[in-house]
Amino acid sequence: MSPLTRSLLAAPLVLCAAVLFAQAAPLSPSPPGTVPPEPPPSLLLVTIDTLRWDYVGAAGTGKVETPNLDRLARGGIYEREAMTPCPLTTPAHASILTGLNPLGHLVLDCTRYRLGDGIPTLAEAFGAAGFDTAAFVSSETLKSRFGLGRGFGLYDDSGMTRRNPKDWMAPSRDGEEVTRAVLHHLGALAPGRRAFVWVHYFDPHLPYRPRPDFDAKYPRDGYAAQVAFVDAEIGRVLAALASDAQRSWRVVVAGDHGEGLGEKGEDTHGAGLYRATLHVPMIFHPRPDAPLRHPKPWGLVDLAPTIREWFGLPAADGIDGASLFREGRRSRPLFASSAEPSLLFGVEPPLGVRQGNLLYLKGGGEELYDLLADPAQTRDLSGSAQHAGALNRMRALCERTWPPGWPAEVLPSAVRPTEEEIQNLASLGYLSGAAPRGRALQRTPIREVMKDKSDWDRAREKAFMTGNNEALIALYARLLERYPDSLALSNWYGPLLARAGRYTEAVAVLNRAARLYPQDTSTLLNLGAIHLAMGKPERAEQLLVAALEREPGNWRIHKELGVLYADHLVNPEKAVAHLKKYLDGGQDADTPKWRNYIFLHEPHLKKAP
Repeated sequence: MSPLTRSLLAAPLVLCAAVLFAQAAPLSPSPPGTVPPEPPPSLLLVTIDTLRWDYVGAAGTGKVETPNLDRLARGGIYEREAMTPCPLTTPAHASILTGLNPLGHLVLDCTRYRLGDGIPTLAEAFGAAGFDTAAFVSSETLKSRFGLGRGFGLYDDSGMTRRNPKDWMAPSRDGEEVTRAVLHHLGALAPGRRAFVWVHYFDPHLPYRPRPDFDAKYPRDGYAAQVAFVDAEIGRVLAALASDAQRSWRVVVAGDHGEGLGEKGEDTHGAGLYRATLHVPMIFHPRPDAPLRHPKPWGLVDLAPTIREWFGLPAADGIDGASLFREGRRSRPLFASSAEPSLLFGVEPPLGVRQGNLLYLKGGGEELYDLLADPAQTRDLSGSAQHAGALNRMRALCERTWPPGWPAEVLPSAVRPTEEEIQNLASLGYLSGAAPRGRALQRTPIREVMKDKSDWDRAREKAFMTGNNEALIALYARLLERYPDSLALSNWYGPLLARAGRYTEAVAVLNRAARLYPQDTSTLLNLGAIHLAMGKPERAEQLLVAALEREPGNWRIHKELGVLYADHLVNPEKAVAHLKKYLDGGQDADTPKWRNYIFLHEPHLKKAP
């Protein structure tokens, strides 16, 4: 009986009997009184998006029941509070799969950056060792375009949906559908072949889907209901592993980052580096034969090197994490950061250094906490004479780690999302976000940024649910006054003003953004569309042509130029040329109309000599 099977005796009796029967009938006879050797182990890696450290039953907080995760924790090694290097999905998962901090793998946000081809990944290591490799992800932020699928024979990022076409939240896939795909894959694995399967559940991330059974159990805590649902889905996968007579399985479970749930003024995640979003659970099951010797705290960057050693795979060179099987330095620092506040609001990013019990935070100011004595982070020690030495030491670590001007002056975008992807990722607030180059980032205390980001998220959701944008417009005015260098706010606020018929105000907002960010395509595109709506086609043409020079493959620009030449400047030849490029590059609700336009006009155009 495999270690996983032994730990899952609470599974249905019939299932366990089937497992025992299968294992009691080896292909070749064994000497009397001996137990057939277990097959070499395979790996199930489960990452749970937005999973706080304290929403696991094994944490002892009583907030939610997670019997399947608890069973894994009891039969393995459970770290209650591992540290994420970034409270954002794409960078955190890049760290899980590589063992590198964001400055090492260069995936800084959930929109623009792609994992470089030269960076070794877990999937590549397992594939080189002959494992079948497959991944099942459920968030727009883990689509294959980010490069995280490298090394997987199957990378299933299909089936993502949103509440309706106007939803401001990104598409995702329901956990039940993810489980269904995983179970199908497990059932189709070649007999005897070892496997590495990564499963990603997004369900604890907003917006929450209805979960009638679990919502009834947690009527005042929708987050708990989603976590309990995911635990039940994990139970279904574990039952399938327990019935696998061809393979023995090891299981690793981790959150990628936590969720604010209102703590310190942060509803969601991505801005602050406090315990609610920084600490996540980590489980290794079954308990490895060799002890995990590395002193705590542990981080998500340690997962890849530890898994490599657990499975006898070659170590990767030059990584930031450490194998937890090795005796490391008790004084080893762990680092965390988020580029989101800089990209959204143009403010200093939050940076964090953890060393032992101490956590140093920088971002619009400095903070220092002793997480052992003050886990709720209520006593800032940065002004304490007793801790002046520790403050100076950790400040120096921070300054040596992040280059001056980070992130504005360090890295260009590695990926330009398509217009469809921009719309799908709109929930992240990254629409044309950027940190101002050549200007000092604004110094705003990060807790104020956290509160403003939460106000923004709530206002967008209210506008989506009610169809009334007035409160959202008023909030944009206040936020843009507070964060005047924010390109993201400008490119949300300007079009919203235009849709309300407030064209002069919209143009003023976007003109300022264009002066601050002259290379930004979306600002020029928005300005061109607004001037077209204002009945100024010549100025619209200038702006749209300038946008197209910066980004020739942007189908939305071609569409706007097609509309301009079809309906306003009346040049069917140019209209057809642009509309054909629009149809080649993207599709939307207007596609049938403009396809018909091409059908009617193209036969009558003069042929070029």
